[in-house]
Amino acid sequence: MESYLRRLLGAVKVYEKDDLVHIEGISTAPIINAFYNIWKTSKLVIIFLLIPIISSLSFNKFFVPDLVYSFSVMAEQKPRGVNVRVIQKTIELLKQNTWFIASTEPTLAILDRDKLKKFYV
Repeated sequence: MESYLRRLLGAVKVYEKDDLVHIEGISTAPIINAFYNIWKTSKLVIIFLLIPIISSLSFNKFFVPDLVYSFSVMAEQKPRGVNVRVIQKTIELLKQNTWFIASTEPTLAILDRDKLKKFYV
């Protein structure tokens, strides 16, 4: 019921629990149709989405980068029936609230070039 109200208000919630990522407040039927219309296959939905319900999705956290890419393509192509603002918000939340945030954080350099000066003669 809560996810249905979120969908009506346009409020999306993304959280990670155990090995699954849950998205609540998103209309799934147009997204499933967009998967089929863009990639001309229903295998992606079968592989990615474990539990598609009317107002929420659940999938294995391994597929977060794939779904971020898929949702990005959907946001660019703007298929009929898909709310692009909700898709863009979902992409942002997937990047912030899942393990995928580690891929966007800056990392330290593996090689410290200042230490190489010791080897010059």
